[in-house]
Amino acid sequence: MIISVMDSDSCGGQIHRATVRRELELIRLCCK
Repeated sequence: MIISVMDSDSCGGQIHRATVRRELELIRLCCK
């Protein structure tokens, strides 16, 4: 399942489409 991340702007805009698992991991690394 692919979902778009609207909060990607706050994370640097590097995340647009990612799997649920990778999204959470990327958000943690990106927003942390």
